[in-house]
Amino acid sequence: MDATVSFPTLRRYAVTYFSVIVGFALVAGVGFQLMLGVFLWRSGELAPVAEIVRQQMAGPTVYGSAMHEDGFDYKLELVAAAKPAVIALGSSRVLQFRQSFFSSGFINAGRAMNNPEEGLEFMQALAPRHKPKVVIIGADFWWFNPNWRYAHRPVRNTSLNIAMLHLVESWVWDGKVTVADVWRVAVLGERGNDLTRRPNVGVAAIKRGNGYRPDGSRDYGLRYSGGDPTFDDAGFANSLSRIDRGDSQFEYAGRADRERIAGINRLLEYLTARGMTPIVVMPPLARRVLDKMATRGADYGYFADMGRYAASLKTEAYDFTEPESLGADDCEFVDGFHGGEVVYQRILAEIVRQNPQSVLAAYVDGDELGRSIQAAAGHALTRESAGDYALAEEDFLKIGCRK
Repeated sequence: MDATVSFPTLRRYAVTYFSVIVGFALVAGVGFQLMLGVFLWRSGELAPVAEIVRQQMAGPTVYGSAMHEDGFDYKLELVAAAKPAVIALGSSRVLQFRQSFFSSGFINAGRAMNNPEEGLEFMQALAPRHKPKVVIIGADFWWFNPNWRYAHRPVRNTSLNIAMLHLVESWVWDGKVTVADVWRVAVLGERGNDLTRRPNVGVAAIKRGNGYRPDGSRDYGLRYSGGDPTFDDAGFANSLSRIDRGDSQFEYAGRADRERIAGINRLLEYLTARGMTPIVVMPPLARRVLDKMATRGADYGYFADMGRYAASLKTEAYDFTEPESLGADDCEFVDGFHGGEVVYQRILAEIVRQNPQSVLAAYVDGDELGRSIQAAAGHALTRESAGDYALAEEDFLKIGCRK
């Protein structure tokens, strides 16, 4: 019998073989995509903000999305639900004010306001639902800069789509999320981590302990212990490079912009006219960052205008741009222009020390703040918060801090 196989027969075998391989690959690919969709759903990335806030009001859940820039919508829902007497309003640079620093209800609305116009829009949207008594406004230095462009607020989209699946797939390929992480969340429904052991909503909170507490303040998670792979400001390298380039909040300008100042004034006037007391705070930058800016001379000339503006206000206003004004050092920062918890305790304590008649005096205990500051000086975290972490705070800035 002829053992040879005809070419048409070989071709049929090849077609069948490759069809089976491709079929298995397609089934596996579709299955993996389905798994990624379930991962997003069970992680909480697709949850509406009202549901996230409901979970946080029920317990110590941390919300940290790796997909959404939703500070405005989320903080609006959080403030409206909690109805605090005091809020902090501003960019990420106010996020280290905590409920534990205050003797009455407090919510941190940081990231709801990235420029004065957005702050006014936020308060107008909040007005029908709640009116806080005191609004601490963190005034960023870049607000005064005519060369810094206001960013458009992204629309929060929680409808699962192909782009989302591809994004998560890229996280897996890049090692930001492991297949084990996907399995643990999607199949087992686990959203905790070994760092804080808190319940979490959102991939950033689940994976890195990075997100918002129920009071709206931010935890930096793995950064404190030096294990955050996304952190890029060791030695303030990222902040200093921004100064060299003159971009990313560090654009150059010789004078402050009058229209930008007018925008801040409109926000203050709105609050005052409706019976809310605004307190303006200019948060500090790390000393090494300020020193680098000083080498640029007139490139940052508008900083002098900022100080004069704060001094001219009739409302309470405090210029803490220089960390020495608070007794803080660089080891208490989480990066080049974000102070840690201890820095923001210092801000409250210094306000009350400078001005015992401050409206904040009724809402904070200066003596208790002083004890907490003394116990954790030189650290980003207070002793109370450090106790929530399984790992100790390290010199994550790599600048020789003794922790």
